[in-house]
Amino acid sequence: MEQQTTGTKQHISSPEELHDYMRVTSPWLWVLLSAIVLALAGFVIYASTTTMENTLPIRVLITTMENTEEEIAEGMGPYSTFAYCELPLSMKDTVKMGMLVRIAGETGRVDWLATDTDDHLIISIQLDGGYVPLKNGEYEGEMVLEQTSPINFLWN
Repeated sequence: MEQQTTGTKQHISSPEELHDYMRVTSPWLWVLLSAIVLALAGFVIYASTTTMENTLPIRVLITTMENTEEEIAEGMGPYSTFAYCELPLSMKDTVKMGMLVRIAGETGRVDWLATDTDDHLIISIQLDGGYVPLKNGEYEGEMVLEQTSPINFLWN
């Protein structure tokens, strides 16, 4: 094997001299490099499969009302149960139809929006399954305003 230095050629005369010319990689360096690659791969998998949510805490009122004779004739039954909440009118541009809502372990969607005379935004919530399995009363809930995957932070 030959190695060039400042214009002259040097020859290696014994295998022991290879150590002077070759740099051997330590096993600990390979372990460290493997750990870094695994950590990076784990982060990419986590960031690709996880969803982060921006939520708004809400107080939801569940109430049951008697249906009219016409509603009963249409097959609605004698009672209808509603889930709704009031928010400040300033949230009008933020809250959209179909947004995800969670109430006491149940999930649903914003069904319709309206305003009242007291400048509140009234939100009707349609729970999954089409019925409200909760008793009348006031419940803590949350409305999901935005969902994003952490991997999106890398691309934006």
